[in-house]
Parts: sequence; structure tokens; C-alpha cells
Amino acid sequence: MPPKTESFAEQFKRKSKQLRQDAPPLTDPTNKALDRELDAQFNLMAYAEDVVLVSVNQLRPYAQHPFKAYGDEKMNALVESINRDGLHQPIIIRNIEGIAGFEILAGHNRVEAIRRLGNRQIPAINRNLDDDAAALVVVTTNLEQRDKLLPSEKAFAYKLQMEALQRQKGIIPNGDNASDDNGLELPVQNGQAGLSRETVANANGVSWHEIQRYIRLTYLLSELLDLLDQDRIPVMAGYELSFLDTEAQQAVVRFFFGDSPSKEKLTVKTAETLRTAFRDGKSVTDEGIPAILQKPPKKKPGSVKVSFSLKELKKQYPLPDGFDVTVFLHEKLKEAFAKG
Repeated sequence: MPPKTESFAEQFKRKSKQLRQDAPPLTDPTNKALDRELDAQFNLMAYAEDVVLVSVNQLRPYAQHPFKAYGDEKMNALVESINRDGLHQPIIIRNIEGIAGFEILAGHNRVEAIRRLGNRQIPAINRNLDDDAAALVVVTTNLEQRDKLLPSEKAFAYKLQMEALQRQKGIIPNGDNASDDNGLELPVQNGQAGLSRETVANANGVSWHEIQRYIRLTYLLSELLDLLDQDRIPVMAGYELSFLDTEAQQAVVRFFFGDSPSKEKLTVKTAETLRTAFRDGKSVTDEGIPAILQKPPKKKPGSVKVSFSLKELKKQYPLPDGFDVTVFLHEKLKEAFAKG
């Protein structure tokens, strides 16, 4: 009679028990987060793929990760949640040939939380993925799970997603940049470029034009991206400034946000003016920006023309025949100024 085959749940329970026995003691012996996790706080049978325990010391971040790590407040809340309730979802990792350890595709913040709790292992799904498939997992999982994204995170996430899809469809060679200086106006091959754009737009519930505008933000200097994330520059102003070269962008940062910043605010209209000037070959420099933004002087008022309808005046006043309104006004003005 053939030996009984272990179910997935039985294999996981056996391996988990062995790993707990072999693992060094926790930094904090009172921390039971890992024990709760290994006792299946999340439903392991819900995953079609094998969930294994990996050492956090074997994990490294995704090389092109477009999302920022949680700040202290959010990270502390995650640590407290995992310590109290356990981890509800395994992370996703992959092997890279010739490199030791695993690359994190989904779960960077969870790994950091587990480290802070002093735990040695974390449940993970190990997928055999190439670079483009890995990029799509990184972007998709984060876009689905994060409730609020910074403009810079959206920009690089959409770009990563777009370029991975285009390489998969053979629209651009591997390693080439899908984003040209004209705002991703790529040649269409059998309609596939347009299909990739629609795929990204539909996946994120926005229009292609919004995707395009955000991807343009990746051309901004890091200083301008930080200002965007701090809500000190409107997104559309950032889009307009993305068409300036590096030197012009540096001049913009100094002019509006330097040691002696201009009193003028960097608005969408101001950014449009600078983009137009740059396109027309004007010098967008420390000296050139004030001249570009200088408002034309107000026109001085010229002579004032006043007209009267003699017919309408006669209806209201008993004017004699041959009455001259111009002469009458001159006389009255003389009298007024002579008294004055």
C-alpha cells in the first residue's frame, strides 16, 4: 500500500514546527506574533501556491521599488497590529539566479515590522518570475493595498508597469526606456502599444492621459518630486516643468524655493509660462526667470471720449436751438476749477 501523501496544511505544519525548534530564541520571548502566524492566523488553504517560512536575513528589497517605506507612525501601527493579531498575508518573493537569498516583491513593510518584533522568519510565497513579471507583481500588489499614494510613487509605479507590459509584448527591447521626451508617444506596432496603455489605465481605474501625465513626472529632479509629494507644487505644474532640462529645473528650484525665494508662487500657469519660454529657446536660468515672469506694465489711460445724444438731452431739459454741449462743458469745467 503506497504511503499516504501529506496535504499542504500538514506539510506546512510539520515544517513550521521544525523551523520553530531549530530557530534561535526571539529577542523578546514574550512576543508570540510568529507563533500565532505559524498556527495559521491566515487561512493557508486559501493559497494555491506553497507558503514557506524564510529567514528575514535572506531577504533584500526589490531593486527598482517605486514605493516609499512607511513613516514611523504607520510602521508602529503595523508592528502593533502584527504583534497583536499576527500576519494576515504571506509576502511574495523570488529567486534571482546567481544571487544568494530572495528578492521581496510584495511585503517590504511587513518584513520590516517582523524585524522590529525580533522574529527570525516570515511566511512567504516564492514565485519563479522574470524581471518584467516581477515588476508587475510589485506594482499591482502595492497599488491594490495602499490606500494613498504620493505623486512620485504613482509616477514611477505607472512607468514600471507600462515598460514591463511593453517589453512583454515586444514593443520595446529589454532594457530600453519606454518613456520618450514627448510624453510616451511611442510607435504603435499592430495596435499593441495602444493596448498596453489601455491595460494600465483600466487596471488603475484612470484615463490614459492621467497615466501619461504621471509618467512625465519621472523626468523631474528629486528636489521637485519631493516638493510635489509635500503638496507644495501642483501635480500639473510638475507635469509642465518636466519638459525643462536639468539646468532649467535647478534654476526653478532656486528661484522659488532657495535661500531667498521669490514671493511669486509656483502655480500651474507659471509653470506653463516657463515651459513655453523654454520651448521657444528663452533662457530659463536664475537671471532669465524673472524676465520671463515679468508682467507687462499697465497701459496708461489715453484721452477719454464722451458722447451725448442731443435729442435725448432735449427730452429732459429745455435746451435752446443751437445748443453746443462741448462749449457748455468747457464753460462749466472752467467755473469749477476757477473756484477750486
